[in-house]
Amino acid sequence: MSLKSPSRFVRAPRTLLQKTIAFDSAQATCSPRRGLEPASWYGAPGAVVEEFTTIVMVSPLWRYDDFWHARSPIEGNLGSTMSATLRGGWNLNAGLSDNLQRFDTTDYAGYAVDRGTDTIPFVVPRTLYHLARGSVGFSTPNRALTLSGNASYGAAPIFAEAATGRELSLSASLAWHPITTLRASATWVHDHLFRAHGGGEFALTNIPRLEVDYQINRPLFVRYIGQYVAQRQAAPRDAATGDPLLVANAGGTAYTAVPGVSSNTFDNYFLLSYKPSPGTVFFLGYGTSLTEPTAFAFSRAALTRTGDGVFVKASYSWRP
Repeated sequence: MSLKSPSRFVRAPRTLLQKTIAFDSAQATCSPRRGLEPASWYGAPGAVVEEFTTIVMVSPLWRYDDFWHARSPIEGNLGSTMSATLRGGWNLNAGLSDNLQRFDTTDYAGYAVDRGTDTIPFVVPRTLYHLARGSVGFSTPNRALTLSGNASYGAAPIFAEAATGRELSLSASLAWHPITTLRASATWVHDHLFRAHGGGEFALTNIPRLEVDYQINRPLFVRYIGQYVAQRQAAPRDAATGDPLLVANAGGTAYTAVPGVSSNTFDNYFLLSYKPSPGTVFFLGYGTSLTEPTAFAFSRAALTRTGDGVFVKASYSWRP
């Protein structure tokens, strides 16, 4: 459940030593931009550290009306990132940020707390301050086998509960290009969101992805993409009491509990591309989606097909 609409916000991107305001009449938004130029240091030829760069960023986000009435931003970020290029092409990076998040009470107008014996209105905290977060990452030189990885941990808002959480985010990627006709890449994204103050897990997401490209000959090319998305989210509850949260129906006459959700989908896509000459192409694609109750079980008895699709495209350029 999304509680934010991007069209209702004004973002100040990360640009520095300049101060401009861009207007968008169609979206009725404006973007004030300000910041600091990155500072770079270059090592001597052959040094272990060839280049080191750091930049400080300020990135507030306002609702349109709040911006023009000098109200506080709905979210914001003050952070610094550092990156280093090492001898041989290795790259390292790290970052620290301090964030704020303001919840709009209108987004939670239909929320209530189920105390068992009665139901009381849900009290929304106005603003979360000092949501500190840190990150580190690396990448190897660009060769036949390339690796990269990133990790971050820190405080994060839980929008479904209007509460503070702790979030661990990990990502890794591998690119393999052993010969000119074969290329493979694999990525994995892991995100684990916990309730603060020992509240346990709120949400978990794991997304592995594999892509393989093979050039059979000059005009003939095949591709496979496989992606698995495993997600689960606990039923939201009041951070102050731990009681379940309820949501009112459209008429506001009754409340229902918001259940936890879980999904495990496995998508596979195949593409054949034939381009014998400029302007003449033929594409044939097939995709299938599967789901299962237990993440990464890959049980033939439990996997259920939820959709199939075929894609065909052909074009021919005729020249008299």
